[in-house]
Amino acid sequence: MNRAGEVANTLGRGYDSMSRGELMGDPYQGASRQELLGDYQGATREELLGDPFSMETAQPFMDIYQDAMNPAVREIEEQTMRAQNDARSRAARGGGAFGSRLGLMEAETAGRGAQAAGDLRAGAAREGLNFASGRYDTDRAARMATEQQMRSQFEQDRASRFGAEDVMRGQFEQDRAARFGAEDAARTAYETNEASRIQQMDAYQSMAPLISDLQRQAASGLISSGEAQKTA
Repeated sequence: MNRAGEVANTLGRGYDSMSRGELMGDPYQGASRQELLGDYQGATREELLGDPFSMETAQPFMDIYQDAMNPAVREIEEQTMRAQNDARSRAARGGGAFGSRLGLMEAETAGRGAQAAGDLRAGAAREGLNFASGRYDTDRAARMATEQQMRSQFEQDRASRFGAEDVMRGQFEQDRAARFGAEDAARTAYETNEASRIQQMDAYQSMAPLISDLQRQAASGLISSGEAQKTA
């Protein structure tokens, strides 16, 4: 009986379960929706398209091409002047018959010179305009490409933020599940040990009648032995 009492005194001891707060852990403090989404402020449509193409925007480039033609135009002007001077010299040597043709020759020479200079100027203007138009399209395409690259980088960064958030949230849930698992294992082990002690106590208690009977038998045997000795 003493052994059963000793076992009974150990029941309900040795287990201290975690509280709900300890099992659940602190509330998960993840990134806010705004932090995950981010705040991308891309270029406006007007900024991407730029100002409309016009002669005003093309004029600086046309001026560059016109300035590049100045040496050639001066060369034409000098050649025209030399041709006119040569014609005057021949007229002076040829007398009156040749002099009547001088005006026509000077006019024709001047006309060809002006035509050549004009053609150069017109060609330079066309080339400058074409360059300005191409530059306008190139700059706009570059703005579009830059915007696309920046937007793509933003979307990649946003996806990375969502991915990192998923990893951290998953780790938090795994840690919480591990605490619940450890608690279940500890409780199961405690209940198993408790059941074993109860079985042990029951076994001791079931033996109590047998022990009492044996004790009575032993006492009875001692009494009979004493009486026999007295009789003898």
